[in-house]
Amino acid sequence: MNSYFIDLPSGRVFYRKWGEGRQVFIGLHGFETDSHCFQPLAAHLRPGQCLIAPDLPWHGQTQWRDPVFSPTHLKVLVDGILAQEGVPRFAAIGYSLGARLWLSAAPLFASPWTGLILLAPEGLASKWQWLTGPAPNLLRSLGRRLIQNPERTLQAANWAVRTGLLQSYGYQFLRRNLKTPESRLRLLRSWDTASAFPVRKSALVRLFQENPHWMMEVVAGTKDPLLRLGKLREICARIPQANLWEVDAGHQVMHTCRQWAGIFSRMSG
Repeated sequence: MNSYFIDLPSGRVFYRKWGEGRQVFIGLHGFETDSHCFQPLAAHLRPGQCLIAPDLPWHGQTQWRDPVFSPTHLKVLVDGILAQEGVPRFAAIGYSLGARLWLSAAPLFASPWTGLILLAPEGLASKWQWLTGPAPNLLRSLGRRLIQNPERTLQAANWAVRTGLLQSYGYQFLRRNLKTPESRLRLLRSWDTASAFPVRKSALVRLFQENPHWMMEVVAGTKDPLLRLGKLREICARIPQANLWEVDAGHQVMHTCRQWAGIFSRMSG
C-alpha cells in the first residue's frame, strides 16, 4: 500500500493506493471510518488492477477548507486522481455513505465510469433515508441544536431507548459522535454532505438502462440494521446489470469480502 496527497482548490486530500495496473477502482468509504477500511479488499485484486481510496472531508488525514462537500467537489477530486494516476477510466466502489455519493453523482461520471460496486449502500434502501436525505429547514435546525447540545440529546436518547422509541444502535451512534467537538463537527458536516447528494432512484435506473456496458455489483448484509433488504432487492431487479450478493453480516460487509471477492474477476472481463 502506498499513500499520497492531492491538492485541490477546496483542500488537501489524502488517499491510499493498493496494487498496480491500468484497471482502476476508486473507493469512497462510509461515515466514521476512512480509506483504510478498504484494506481487506487489497488481497483480492486481480493482476493489473489497483484500488485507490481517498479520505473524505472531515475524515482521516484529509484537510478540507470548504464548509461543504458537493457532487461538483467529488468530480474535481476524481478528475484530479485520474490525472495524477494517468488513467482515463475507473470503476467505483462505495461503502455505506460512500455508496450514496456515487449513486447521486453518477450522471457526472457517465464517460469515465465502467461500473459500480455498492457495499452496504446508504441512500438506496436505507431505513433512515428520510433523515439523511434533503430535509426541511425546521428538521435541520432541530438537528443542529441536538448536535450542539450533546448532554441533553443523550439524555433524551436514553429515555427513547427505554421506551422503545429508539434502538440501542442509534443510542450508541449518538454517544460516539457527540463525544468531542471534532466528532460533532464531523457529524454535522457529514449530514450536510448526505443532503447534498440526493439519490433519485428512477433517474438512476434510467441511467443504467442508457449505459448497458456498465456493471453493478451490490453487497448487502442480511443482518444490516440500516438496510431494508426487501426494498434493495426490488431496486436491483429493475437494473438489468445489477447483481446482488447477500452475505451473513451486519453493516460491516467488508469483513466478509472472501465471500464476494469474485466481483473483481467479473469486473476484469
